[in-house]
Amino acid sequence: MILILLELLEEHGRVGDEAPSVLTNLIADNEELHKQAVSNNAVEKLCNFLGKSPIEARRLEGVLLALAELCSKLENSRSLLMSLQVSHLIVDALKHDNADVRVAACTCIKNIFRSLKNLSAGNFSSDSIVVPLIQLLHDRCTSVQAPLPTLPKYIMGWVCLKALKINAKFDQFAALGAICNVSVNFTTRKSSFFQYGGVSQLIQLSKSMDSILRLKSVSALRNLMFLLDRKDKDNILIELSVPMLMSLICDDEHLIQEQALTLVGNFVDGCGDSIKHLFAKDNEILNVISRQLCNSCAPGVCIQGMFALSNIAAVNESLKAAVMNCVIPPETDNSTPLFILKFLQNKDKSLRVASLWCILNLVYPGCESSSSRIARLKDVGIISQLNTMVNDPCLDCKLRVRMVLEKCLDIENSQNDQ
Repeated sequence: MILILLELLEEHGRVGDEAPSVLTNLIADNEELHKQAVSNNAVEKLCNFLGKSPIEARRLEGVLLALAELCSKLENSRSLLMSLQVSHLIVDALKHDNADVRVAACTCIKNIFRSLKNLSAGNFSSDSIVVPLIQLLHDRCTSVQAPLPTLPKYIMGWVCLKALKINAKFDQFAALGAICNVSVNFTTRKSSFFQYGGVSQLIQLSKSMDSILRLKSVSALRNLMFLLDRKDKDNILIELSVPMLMSLICDDEHLIQEQALTLVGNFVDGCGDSIKHLFAKDNEILNVISRQLCNSCAPGVCIQGMFALSNIAAVNESLKAAVMNCVIPPETDNSTPLFILKFLQNKDKSLRVASLWCILNLVYPGCESSSSRIARLKDVGIISQLNTMVNDPCLDCKLRVRMVLEKCLDIENSQNDQ
């Protein structure tokens, strides 16, 4: 069937137009069929059509989606596609008059950039890919894809307006999906992204009433924040604003809460003392994170919340104390339920690891304040819980537990020596 469909790509008219879409549906989410298609030169044959002109919009959309599907799982498919030097043709498709073609091009780029190799190699030049993706975030498509029935004029106008909005939203969804992957490594592209208003548009979309637009825009901001320099991080936070960030942490959607908490963790990571404005107004953002950890039952929210606290605790003594008060509120005793104890006992190893990192950053480095924090950890039973985890089935957990216990012992011994 794969061989027949690849042969049908050469057909003129509707048969050839539909062949790549049928191929995509046939091999969808099936890695074994992906391998068979690649072994039958599917990538080369599909790329050959990208260079042909003119090419019908339906066929071009199908070719791009078939390439996107082949690049969704296999690294050798991505490498093969890039070696064929058709990236400029995929980028050109981002500017196509047809909205479906633009969406297909975004999907293809998103899957190409699932590869760390392609991310780090800079296979797409900076402006060539960033500018059209940003333009799609602003897209207000003026073409309606399906022919509309004959209707009274006032109804016809409403239907056209709805169709325009739907097309624009699909463009934004697709562009955001591509930007999420591309922005993981913006070391060579970040200046263009800031220069052409990409950050401002992502922040605007993070305020959308549409939960999918909010999720994808916050995910892109999260990835953009990763390994960004201090000045650009500050610029993003200032434009986003701390109140808006807290609102996203408290969003009705768990996935958006998770991405917002990851954004906080990425912002704090490696920042040193220059992040004080994030924690102004009596550490409001820490209080919001603490409330989410107390009340949320979503594992992803709890994991990213604990990693955020872990990164915050690594900054300085003042923030260690603030995180300590989140984890163990003042005047807590053995009868008080603590979210961190619950997390340490959780079956989810990632949640246990995140909680252990937070504890580790609270006790490091050894100093007078560390000893008082260790005493509080002992008083509420956290050290006792760690003693039961020395043979945790998760190797990462086991390592962190031993590091914490060894540090506690070192600090106690140094106090005894004095």
